Order: sequence, then structure tokens, then C-alpha cells
Amino acid sequence: MMLQSETQQVDKTTARDIAESPARRRGLKWVIFCILAIVALIVALGAFRIFLEIRNERRLRTMGTLTYEPDAPGWYRELARKYDLPTPRQPSRLDSKSISDENVKWVAAARSLRTVVLSDCSLTNAGLRHLTKMPRLRGLSLSRTEITDNGLQYLSSCPLLGYLTLSGTRVTDVGLPNVASLKKLSYLNLADTEVTDAGLALLTDLKNLTSLNLCRTKITNSGLRHLKSFKKLRYPNLDDTQIT
Repeated sequence: MMLQSETQQVDKTTARDIAESPARRRGLKWVIFCILAIVALIVALGAFRIFLEIRNERRLRTMGTLTYEPDAPGWYRELARKYDLPTPRQPSRLDSKSISDENVKWVAAARSLRTVVLSDCSLTNAGLRHLTKMPRLRGLSLSRTEITDNGLQYLSSCPLLGYLTLSGTRVTDVGLPNVASLKKLSYLNLADTEVTDAGLALLTDLKNLTSLNLCRTKITNSGLRHLKSFKKLRYPNLDDTQIT
């Protein structure tokens, strides 16, 4: 009797396992499908991003000159030099005189750029706003563009800037507090602007400045005392100012 009961119990367990096996297999297949779908989506998004970067890079080459630098860790660069291996490169600098408010978005989309030289471009404050989306930006030249004091507020979104040229723009003392917020600045060019002694006083917190160009500004003898605040300053340029 006991043997019969145990046999029946085994039969029931076996029947239940057999019934559950297809369900388990379906569940396992669903999990595998989901994993493969996620992997495929990640690969597709990566490929699409590369496609957009290549397309954008081609656009930029028609607008100016791109300079490239290796985009690989140091250990790989050493191996590449030793064994003549290919090294991936990314654009690091753009020099252009044809950027405007209409096409500056393509510049901002090139996230690898570290230096952007847009001297003599028809760029206004509205276009400058787009450049604040560049996380690696270290150098920016806006000489002889249409940038004014109002546009300088966007520079506060570029805290890594170490090189800034605003010569020949309509910048005055009013916009300089925004420049003063860029604590990493080592080079600043304000030549041919309306900057005065009062504006120079606003910049004295830029402790990393090594080069300051104030040619053809309204700096006078009274403003010279502010230069003492720039402890690292090595290359001040005061040509054609109102200093006697």
C-alpha cells in the first residue's frame, strides 16, 4: 500500500515536471530574447551615433580646417608606435571663417573639439549659446565677431576654458564679470574693445592668467595697479592704450 502511494506520488511529480518543462523553456527563451534585443539596441544606437559623428565631421570639413589628435589611451599609443598599429583619431580643433548662427549647431555637435577658432565669422550672441554644449572646450576665439556683453553670459557654461579671444568685438566692462567666472583662463585677449580701468578691476580674480592683451583699449595709468593682482602674468600687452 505504501509502495503504491509512493509510486503515485512519483508519477504525479513526474507529470507536473513534464507539464512545467515547456513553460520553463518558453520563459528561458523569452529571457534570452530580451537580452539579445537589448544588446542589438545598444549596438544599433552606437552605430547610429558613429554615423552622425562621421556625417557631422564631413560638414565641418566643408566649413573650415579640422585638426586631429589620437583618441586612444596612452598604453595603446605606445603599442601603436612600436608595432605600427592604426590609432583612432578625433577632431580636436576647428578653424573657420564661415560659421554663422545658422550652422554653428554643427560645431556644437562635435563634442571632441577642444579648440574652436571662429575669428571674422558672422556669429552673434544667439549662436554663441550653442557652443556652451561642448564639454571638452578649452580654447575659443571670437575675434571680430558680432558678440556683445549679453552673449558673454553663455561662457559661464564653459568652466574649462583656458584660452579666450574677444578682440575686435563690442565687449565692454559690462560683460566682464562673466569672463571673470572662468577661473582656468591663462590667456585672455581683449584688444580693440571698449574695456576700461574699471573693467580690468573686475578681472583680478583670474589668478591663472599668464597672458593678457589690452592693446587699443581705454586702459589708463590708473589701471596699472590692477595688474599686480595677476601673480602669474608674464605677457601683458598694453600697446596703444591711454597709458602715458
